[in-house]
Amino acid sequence: MASLGRSLAVNFSGQLVARVFSFAINMYLLRIVNNDVLGLVNVRLTLLYNTVLFLTREPMRKANILRTSLPCFVNIIWLSPLICISLGAFCTVFWSVFSSNHDVPWLILLAFPLSAVIESLAEPFAVISLRFSLTGHFAVAQSLLILLQRVFVLVLITTTTMYHLDIFAYAQVLSSIAYLLFHYIAFLRYSRLSMPELSSFTGFRSFFPQPRHGFDREALSAIGTLFAHSILKQLMTDGSAYVMTFTELLSLKSQAVYDAVEKVGSLVARIVLTPLEEMCFAYFSNAINKNSEMFTKSTESHDSLVENFSITLHVASVIGIVVSVFGVPYSPLAVFLYGGHLLYDNGGEPWMIGGVCQEER
Repeated sequence: MASLGRSLAVNFSGQLVARVFSFAINMYLLRIVNNDVLGLVNVRLTLLYNTVLFLTREPMRKANILRTSLPCFVNIIWLSPLICISLGAFCTVFWSVFSSNHDVPWLILLAFPLSAVIESLAEPFAVISLRFSLTGHFAVAQSLLILLQRVFVLVLITTTTMYHLDIFAYAQVLSSIAYLLFHYIAFLRYSRLSMPELSSFTGFRSFFPQPRHGFDREALSAIGTLFAHSILKQLMTDGSAYVMTFTELLSLKSQAVYDAVEKVGSLVARIVLTPLEEMCFAYFSNAINKNSEMFTKSTESHDSLVENFSITLHVASVIGIVVSVFGVPYSPLAVFLYGGHLLYDNGGEPWMIGGVCQEER
């Protein structure tokens, strides 16, 4: 439990700092950026980015692909950029043809899948971080990405006279480049320090694919299964955003209001539950894979794992109940603080955030 606790503490603290600063910057942006631009970026374009990136990341991070051969594992995780490019091309064309009738310049539209492709070049290092207990590195990288996506927007808005839609596109690409550079520089340093967690790797070159070792077919099959599951999970997670993107039910201004309210309502889930899921999945999957006797009830490892799982489940349940109880009555105050009169008077009804709080439970 101590190792899991340390992982959660590092990830939670990093996400907390990044989310708080991002939240504060969003409060400022809601007051100075046109609502139509916010609706277009935060719903339609961000959904394109999230769809491509989630379907690329989820199978690699969740499937059991670290089996017998380390070079085969490395070859498989480096399929991420190829998968991302294919998904990005398909989704970009799909968004351009079928999304609701709001013309977006092609360069702006391409910036978001491009940023996903850039981040996919760093995905192998993120997977290695999760599989080899480099939770501190993973937490810092994710927090850096979250923070820089808003910091670049803030800097460009306050220092340039560029069109706001262009600013969001530039900020998206710049933050992805910074995220990529962080991974490469960090792992180059790790390889020179000979870290014990990475003792299986012989050097920086071993982090990259070696085609002569081929692929593990069972691992590829596991990725295919998780990919199908990821499609369903993505549709369920961002279902409302897909409805707004591909229909004319809401105006861009109303979409901006809905997105802002959803961000407030899911704040606890993004700060607490998301890091909890990431670290717990890495911890439990690694513990089970490393110990073939884990499911033998008489072993100490089994008892420890069950105890850790019970504690984690209890903590998640308590958090969900607290958010549900206090989220509804305090939702008007939360909406007003986040968006001021601009949000509260334009459809940010308290029942919307209350509904989101109930969903997060």
